[in-house]
Amino acid sequence: MNKYGLACLFVFSILCIMIAGCMTQKENVPQIPCEGQDPIVGTWIYDPTMQGDAVFLYIFKDYPRYDAIAIPRNGTSSLTYELWATGAWVNSTDTTYNLAGHIYLHDFTTDDLLEGYNNETLTYDPGRDILYNKDHPEGIFTRISCVPKIPEGMNVSIPFE
Repeated sequence: MNKYGLACLFVFSILCIMIAGCMTQKENVPQIPCEGQDPIVGTWIYDPTMQGDAVFLYIFKDYPRYDAIAIPRNGTSSLTYELWATGAWVNSTDTTYNLAGHIYLHDFTTDDLLEGYNNETLTYDPGRDILYNKDHPEGIFTRISCVPKIPEGMNVSIPFE
């Protein structure tokens, strides 16, 4: 091959490398999950400590209400209690949400019903599409769906929904 052919091949190779780099850059642009709605709206699983017998199914509606219920971490076991929460959420900033509501705990062993308040602030991390409480960062809310309802096939009911 002559010098002219080698030069053309070299220029062509450099152009291909540059174009490939540009395409990779475009693919890394973060996509907005659940575009067109507030990031908190949807169905989430909250795992407070990555241990214990329960995780929590949270449903954040768009009007803005939330409902949550404890579900067994292991699908083959059952809980000795029922714990659910309900209340309202409001935007504090673009990525921060204040929750205010009530928590109800029904102990099946003693048949006691306890009621408490739920006041917490959640932060949305758009890069990871998660919610977390800065006061308890070990617990993470992981999105299941952009649709705020109990997923099909999940044998769960929320008393106030």
